[in-house]
Amino acid sequence: MKPHTGMSLALRLGTEMVAALLIGAAMGYALDHFFGTQPWMMALFSLFGIAAGFRNMYRTASALSG
Repeated sequence: MKPHTGMSLALRLGTEMVAALLIGAAMGYALDHFFGTQPWMMALFSLFGIAAGFRNMYRTASALSG
């Protein structure tokens, strides 16, 4: 298997971060709509999405370093 180039790794990490944030925000938006708590759930789940994105980035970077 070909090792990751810098550009492909940056694209992967960026995509994972954006995807985690969008999923968290979408879940929060749905919960806000269901419970009528605008904007609290969206803000909270956006933070969860950011934390998940950073966790994915850390795990990927630590797996590459050995």
